[in-house]
Amino acid sequence: MSFARFEHLRRRTDRVLIYGHRGARGVFPENTLQGFDYLSQIGIDAVEIDVLTARDGVPVVTHNPYLLPETTRDADGNWLTEPSSRVCDMDTAELASFDIGAIRPGTRYHTRFSEQARLNGVSVPSLDAFCEWAKASPNFILDIEIKSFASEPHLTLPPKELATAVLQTVQRHGLMDRAIWQSFDWRVLHAMREIEPDVPLGYLSQILQPERDSDGNIYEGSPWTDGIVPGNYDAGLPDAIIADGGDFWCPHYKDLTATSMARAKSLNLPVNVWTVNDPSDIAHMALMGVDGIITDFPARAQNVLTNLDIGWRLA
Repeated sequence: MSFARFEHLRRRTDRVLIYGHRGARGVFPENTLQGFDYLSQIGIDAVEIDVLTARDGVPVVTHNPYLLPETTRDADGNWLTEPSSRVCDMDTAELASFDIGAIRPGTRYHTRFSEQARLNGVSVPSLDAFCEWAKASPNFILDIEIKSFASEPHLTLPPKELATAVLQTVQRHGLMDRAIWQSFDWRVLHAMREIEPDVPLGYLSQILQPERDSDGNIYEGSPWTDGIVPGNYDAGLPDAIIADGGDFWCPHYKDLTATSMARAKSLNLPVNVWTVNDPSDIAHMALMGVDGIITDFPARAQNVLTNLDIGWRLA
C-alpha cells in the first residue's frame, strides 16, 4: 500500500497524532498562515488544509466554494452581505482583495469559535504560499483535503483537472514525501490514483443523519462514493475502503463505533477522526485506539492526551 512510507503516522501505544484542522480554526482564522505558524509554536506535527482552484487554475487554500459573509470583508473593510462569487470564478488577485482574518460578531459561526483571534489584512493563501511555509517547517505532515462537491459538480473543476492542478503544485515544491491526501468526493481519490498510483489516499466519510446539522456523503445512491456501495460489504466502510485500494479512513468521530474501529484495525487500516473538539470526545477517541485526531483546538487535545499519559509528537 502507498501508506507504507507513512507507517510512522500509525498509532503507538503511547502516541496519537494530532492534526490541526484548517490550521487551528478554534484559535486563528481558518486555513491561514497565522494558524499554521501557531501549530509550529505549540509543537504540533501535522496540519490539515483544504484546497480549491481559482479561475486562473492556481490552487488556493480555502474550504468553501464561496467566500462566506460570516468570515469575509471586502477591500473597504465591510462585511459581505452574501456569499462571494464562486472561488473558481475569481482569479487569485481578486481573491486576495478579500480579508478573511476575523469572524463577524453576532453570527452563529462566531458563537462556535468565539475565542478565535481577530486579525486584519489576511487573505486566502495560495497553495504555493502554503508549500513555501511547509518547506520552512520540515517536520510537518501535510494532510491535504481536495474540496470537490459530487452533488453539485458545477462548483469546482472536474475531479481529474482539480487533482492534477493540486498534485503538480505539491510535486513542484518537492513535498510529496510529506503529503497525505483526502477527500469526501471519492471521484477525486480515483482520479488521483490514476494520475499518481502511489499517493496515500484517505477516504473521508460522514453517514447522512437527519438530526445532524451537516451534510453526509454516505447514503443510498450517493454520488460522492463514485460507485462504491459500502452497504454491500459485510463490515461496512473499512472493508469498502480496503477493497477500493484506500490507505486510511477518515470518519466523522460520531460515526466511529467499537465494531468499525476493531474491523479497521483487523484490516490494518489507519483511522483519523474529524473534527473532535470536546475534551471528553478527544479522550474517548484516543482510548478507542484511533491513529489520528483532527481538531480545531490542538492545544486542548494536547492537554487531554497528556492527562491520559499519551503523547502526540512524531519523534
